[in-house]
Amino acid sequence: MNKKIKDFIVNIFVAVLTLAVVSMYNKNTLIASSALIILSIAYLFYYKDKTTTIVYLIGAIGGPLAEVIAIKFGTAWGYSTTTFLSIPFWLIFVWGNAAAFIYQSGLLMRRIIKNDN
Repeated sequence: MNKKIKDFIVNIFVAVLTLAVVSMYNKNTLIASSALIILSIAYLFYYKDKTTTIVYLIGAIGGPLAEVIAIKFGTAWGYSTTTFLSIPFWLIFVWGNAAAFIYQSGLLMRRIIKNDN
């Protein structure tokens, strides 16, 4: 299978599965967090790329941190089930997956536009 097609399928699969886990198990922190940790490890293992891992970590730290600040100092939103600094623990992995997804999708679009493998 063409590497671009395989990467596209993996990226969409991770995005959809991340959303599905949160949609189905958002009230059960243990199940949601466990599933997202496994998905995150598999996603990072698939790419085996230091930059993707760094982007993941920046998203996993920066995204939840921004939400904690917004929740603490504003009334924009909140979560019905919180376990960690006014956010659900699983949110860390959602943000990490989102960051890695955006980064890898950008790389994939560049490869498609340049017609690279």
